[in-house]
Amino acid sequence: MSWGDVRTPSPAAATFAAFACVLAGIGFARFAYTPLMPALVEAGWVSPAGAGWAGAANLVGYLAGALLGPAIARRPDLRPWLRGMMVLTVVSLAASAAPLGLAWLELWRFGAGVAGGALMVVGPTAALAAIPPERRGRASGVVFTGVGLGIALSGFALPWLLSHGLVATWLALAAACALLAAASWRGWPARPVAAPPRPQAAPAFLPVHLAYALSAIALVPHMVFLIDHVARGLGRGVTEGALLWALFGLGALCGPMAAGWLVDRIGPVAAMRSVFAAEAVLIAVPAVTGAMLPITVSAVAVGAFVPGVAPLVLGRLYALGGGTGAWAAATIGFSIGQAGAAMAFSALYAALGTHAPIFAIGAAALAAAVAVDIALSRRRSPPTSPRPPAP
Repeated sequence: MSWGDVRTPSPAAATFAAFACVLAGIGFARFAYTPLMPALVEAGWVSPAGAGWAGAANLVGYLAGALLGPAIARRPDLRPWLRGMMVLTVVSLAASAAPLGLAWLELWRFGAGVAGGALMVVGPTAALAAIPPERRGRASGVVFTGVGLGIALSGFALPWLLSHGLVATWLALAAACALLAAASWRGWPARPVAAPPRPQAAPAFLPVHLAYALSAIALVPHMVFLIDHVARGLGRGVTEGALLWALFGLGALCGPMAAGWLVDRIGPVAAMRSVFAAEAVLIAVPAVTGAMLPITVSAVAVGAFVPGVAPLVLGRLYALGGGTGAWAAATIGFSIGQAGAAMAFSALYAALGTHAPIFAIGAAALAAAVAVDIALSRRRSPPTSPRPPAP
């Protein structure tokens, strides 16, 4: 098959392409930055506050990519766009290897975010065109393990890579993503299963949408600041911080399947609210203690929650009759919550010089998500429902 072939790829090739885009665009290009933050600060590439601003730029880019995703999905041929976003991922990581100041790093963290957001919205659903309906659930499970695998691999590999310097580390990440781009190049179908509708909202979905946006705020402290808090704030060093990030990734590997099992077991309403309430407590842990055992438990649990929140929210929307439009609106709201929180928390850290209030606010946001969901819900979701399809 030539690189320009229009034939539909095999289910295995399409599944791998979607897995590769999630691993590269989210697992490596987005989440590998968190354990790099203390090393960037210690090397003098950016200030502590600047490292946070660069992380916020990535989340703003992710929002832009998520907004761009539905427009890409309506194109008659997805392949040039998906391949282009994979190339942008590689370029953004390679360009970050140049120590040219905060503005330069912010530019390319933003670019990586755009690519990651677009790939996350379009890639998995595009791959479904080549996968038989009866195999799409299993294929989706494979695809979304890319998030946790990227976190875990970056956590275990970064201490060794950093021993060779920041330039080598950035270039190694770029090379890994280049290999994934090349391996998945011919795996994309030309067209999605169906052109998705534009994002829409409905009163029945509002409690879930608001709760999901608040959960995005709650995740930012762990996703952006936890490793810097442990490595520099608690004086544990970059190596211990990277190891904690690897454990965070191991939690993320288990999160989607555990969340899906819980939805099937106790229903989407109870599953979402109980997990949100438990995570609110766990997110607060770094705000109240510097002991590594509870912080490690917090990291693993919140790591599971990062990819696991999607099946919980999808379960609620699916039970309420929501389709692609409801999920697109939820994804955009989640991206807005993350981007706004990242910028606000970066400003707060710059003003206070401590991470503790950030974790406290994150916990409060998730507690508010439960309260908002309960207060605004006008009807109960069915006690059981089929596991939701992949977004």
